[in-house]
Amino acid sequence: MAKQRSKRISINGEPNPENIKLWKQYKRAKQIAGKSEKTIYNYECDIMQFFKFLNIECFDTLLTDINEEEIEAYIGYCMEQGNNEKRIRRRISSISSLLSFLKKKRKITDNWCEMIERPGTGEEVQKRTFLTEEQLRKLKEKLSEQDNLQLEVYINLGLATMARSNEISQFRWDNIDLDNRWIHGITAKGGVSRDFRFSEEVQHLLIEWKDYLSQNNIDYPYIFFTRYGGKYNQVNSNVLSSWVKKAFRLIGIEGGYNHDLRHSMSNLLKDRGVPITTVSKLLGHSGVDVTINHYTIENKNKLAEEYDKFM
Repeated sequence: MAKQRSKRISINGEPNPENIKLWKQYKRAKQIAGKSEKTIYNYECDIMQFFKFLNIECFDTLLTDINEEEIEAYIGYCMEQGNNEKRIRRRISSISSLLSFLKKKRKITDNWCEMIERPGTGEEVQKRTFLTEEQLRKLKEKLSEQDNLQLEVYINLGLATMARSNEISQFRWDNIDLDNRWIHGITAKGGVSRDFRFSEEVQHLLIEWKDYLSQNNIDYPYIFFTRYGGKYNQVNSNVLSSWVKKAFRLIGIEGGYNHDLRHSMSNLLKDRGVPITTVSKLLGHSGVDVTINHYTIENKNKLAEEYDKFM
């Protein structure tokens, strides 16, 4: 059988001018390095499509504000539109090359493409972890046994809020209304302000964490932090990813990123019967398509129950 040809796609969006500026800097560097016009043109085609996707699907977010979630959503969209594995690998390579350049120029801190596996034939773009209810229970149990309260608070709060890593890194004590269980005024994609709800379980953990900090004379405005060279530092996405990996190893899962907390909780909420529109809003998505396609997986047992119920 002949291999399926990759479908050409075109996204109707307007690339953010600030992203175009970054592309032009990268383009000049490639020209100076002696790359051929054809190579640069291919890079430009892939990257401009990505910029347009950011415009129409990701609140016109800047390249400096993205993480692996935007890239995964873009690649998923391209696959749904008919791109084959070869073209997907090329798209990832083009974006990765740009991000690698920006990282060297200290305009970004991470090349998020490094967290996305290039797909082989029939493979997913990225391995996503969806915790089951039993794994979730075991994870919380194991965390409570560790002498690491900050890790326990972070994992539970990440699951409860389903916030992105760059949102969680902004969480400050003055954003939190502990009595009413809200986190207010967090800057999300596109500069919009988001509020996050958390559970009573997390409320108790936050109170415990705050008391611990007070008893140990740790006065730092952010909820989560690291200490290096005698100074406290605000966490970033790399730190949070390392914490997820540490937590997941407690229940025998290798790997993991902050967005796996989002994946897991959104899928569990869906299976618990929460309307997908509500799950989408809690995730901060503009519509349910991204939620359904990338943040939930099919529960065949539940599907069978629903089928038998109505048939």
